[in-house]
Parts: sequence; C-alpha cells; structure tokens
Amino acid sequence: MKMRVVCDTNILISALIFPGGNPDKVIQLARTKEIDLYISPFILNEFERVLKEKFNYTENEVKKRLERIINISTIVNPKEHISVVTEDEADNRILECAIEAKADFYHLRR
Repeated sequence: MKMRVVCDTNILISALIFPGGNPDKVIQLARTKEIDLYISPFILNEFERVLKEKFNYTENEVKKRLERIINISTIVNPKEHISVVTEDEADNRILECAIEAKADFYHLRR
C-alpha cells in the first residue's frame, strides 16, 4: 500500500521554485505514483492565490501549475471542520484534508 501524503502550499511552492530539493522530491514521488498525494480545494485555492499575489504568475502560468498538481493528486473535500491550530487558522484546513485523506504523512511548514 502506498503512503498517503498531504502537502501544504509552502511545500508545493518550494517544489516549484527549488527543483531538486526535498519538496520537489515529494512531488516527483507523486508523479511516479510511488506515493498518493492528496489535496483539497482550499489547498488549490491557496496555491493559486500565492502564485498570483506573491510571485506575479500570469493566469496562464497559474493554470499550468494547477493542472500539474491536479493531475498527480487526488482531490478530497473535507467533511470535518476542525480548529486546533490557533497560530494560523489555514493550517486547520490542511489537517482537515489529511483527516479526510486518511493521510500517513502531512506537512505544515512554519
């Protein structure tokens, strides 16, 4: 059985910006189907927002990056709402995705 993994937006961005680094290696494992990568609409929306606002990607560039992530991932829609991380409410959305995906591993970058 393959490991189920959820990455936060920072990991997805790092994989894009720093090819060959550990975040990129995780994405490569998903691409080669050695792990199962799970994402949620929240993660996709945040990834899109960061690419546009912080990195000034064009609409077309954002679309290409989103498609690449979607093509190697399983999208889940978390049913459970949690609020255990008080420092950054968005981290709760990552945990919700991990719970819904029954993830073996998730990463919240600080």
